[in-house]
Amino acid sequence: MSTISEGLAIYCAVTDVGRVRANNEDAVVVDAANGIAVLADGMGGYNAGEVASALAVDLIG
Repeated sequence: MSTISEGLAIYCAVTDVGRVRANNEDAVVVDAANGIAVLADGMGGYNAGEVASALAVDLIG
């Protein structure tokens, strides 16, 4: 007989704009109820990177 027990997960996210960029294009979302964590990197230097990363986490999470 096998059993499945619930586990405990602790989520933490920290982003940093760094020394080169003026804005932070990273986005993160955690949906603990469904076991989903998404981190999207906006690829600094490209147009609307912050929009792309925010859209990704909004659609997935």
